[in-house]
Formats: sequence, structure tokens, C-alpha cells
Amino acid sequence: MKMVKKTVIAVQIILISILVFACGSTGSTETPEKVEENMGLVYKVLGDKLKGQSAVGSYTREDLFQVGCIGLCKAAATDKGGRGNRG
Repeated sequence: MKMVKKTVIAVQIILISILVFACGSTGSTETPEKVEENMGLVYKVLGDKLKGQSAVGSYTREDLFQVGCIGLCKAAATDKGGRGNRG
């Protein structure tokens, strides 16, 4: 079990690196930093929503992590520097 967990973490780290690189090549120079600074959001949402489950329907935790990373990358690339849509 521990070996599987270490492998999943290693894959997640590789995915993060790829996403940060991809975001940097398509977004501003600040985009990779935004992704790295906010990666905790992906973990937080997964933890809150899955509550110990390893899958939701046919999507595994790793699948959902990847989707969250892609969404974070897109959000960082389109961020205009505001603090949300509240006045």
C-alpha cells in the first residue's frame, strides 16, 4: 500500500511539473508561479469532496486530480489579477 501511495505522489509531482511548464508556455510569466502557489486548492477540494473515497463513479482520485490541475492551469492563464468578482 505504501509503495502505491509513493508512486501516486510521484506521478502527481510529475503532472504538476508538466502543467507548470505548459502554463508557462501559454500564459504570462507569472502563470507557473500562480499554479504552484494555488496547487493546495486542488488537494483541498479533493479532500473535502471525496472524504476518503478512492473514486467517484468511473473517475479515480488521480483522474480528478488531473482535472483539477488542468482547471487550475486554465484559471491561472486567464487571471487578470483581481480578487474575485466581489467589490
